[in-house]
Amino acid sequence: MGSTMASGWMTRLMSSGTEGTLALGLALGHELGIFDVIMASPEPMTSQEIAEKGKLKERYLREWLGCMVAGEVIQANRGNPERYYIAEDHKGALEGMGIAGRLFAAYAVRYDAVKACFRQDGPAGLSHSDYPDVFSVFHVMREASATDTIDNILNAVPGLAAKLGEGIDVVDFGCGTGVLVLEMAKRFPSSRFHGSDISSQGISIALKHLAQTQLTNATFSQDDLLSLPEHLHGKYDWALTYDVIHDLSEPLKALNEIALCLKPDGLYVMGDLHTPKDRCGIAGDDSSMGLYGLSMFLCLPASAGEGGALGPGAAWSKEEAHALIAQSRLELVQSASRQPYFAYHICKKRSTAQQ
Repeated sequence: MGSTMASGWMTRLMSSGTEGTLALGLALGHELGIFDVIMASPEPMTSQEIAEKGKLKERYLREWLGCMVAGEVIQANRGNPERYYIAEDHKGALEGMGIAGRLFAAYAVRYDAVKACFRQDGPAGLSHSDYPDVFSVFHVMREASATDTIDNILNAVPGLAAKLGEGIDVVDFGCGTGVLVLEMAKRFPSSRFHGSDISSQGISIALKHLAQTQLTNATFSQDDLLSLPEHLHGKYDWALTYDVIHDLSEPLKALNEIALCLKPDGLYVMGDLHTPKDRCGIAGDDSSMGLYGLSMFLCLPASAGEGGALGPGAAWSKEEAHALIAQSRLELVQSASRQPYFAYHICKKRSTAQQ
């Protein structure tokens, strides 16, 4: 029994490098549009045909195709030359897999810089502004999941959909490139939506996409969530953060700032990633492994990137989130989770007597 377990463990370690290579190959296929070219063709294509259609060098493409065939992502028909196609039951999954590959590629770009952060005499962290490539990855991720995300939030918060239909004031703090704000503004025209983010690049992308719509109920501004402007105080019926709090160097300060921006009967929803609290119980848990990797290469370095402290990271537990809320000017109403590694923590303002 022991030798079998050791053999499986060794196999996993030995395959880690090849799986990483496959992830980078998926990222290339997604970003270069190779998957799109192959899926658009009604018939299998030669490497030369794919290269011409995609305006790519055939020799590089041939190597990529070999990697994808070996990884069972793309299929090949025997012949001289071979012809390549994507199985019908693979097509739907490739969009998501390509995004995951791009995230892995973002890790690879940061490898040396993150390695330096580990050392006691190294930098505290890395600013997202030094590695802006990640914003395009986040944007694609949000676009791919926006509809499901909004549906999950509405299911988690009783009565929210009805209020949005009637018309309320909403803010998305840490809105990034504004995908959720624009999607909600389109879905609920009677409500008013504002997106706020510290990143000038993220807000620039959001404003660009807003200008391409006919929406009049969405706005954006660049703000520091740790020190929000007074004109936002007491303004919102509903405040949202999605995948934000774990990235912050001072999350308690951020929650207190958010509380200031709520109306007396306003709600705040913290949507965030979580892993189980028991570290000894996550052996063999690939999702937890992925979240710790995300935290190590992106979240922790970003939290300290501007000279701040290290934040909670993407692998913090629900219990840690509840303890944080308990210290703040907010009161936890309930937590809702339809996914094992993500939760929506629904909060209201504490009364003045409780603060």
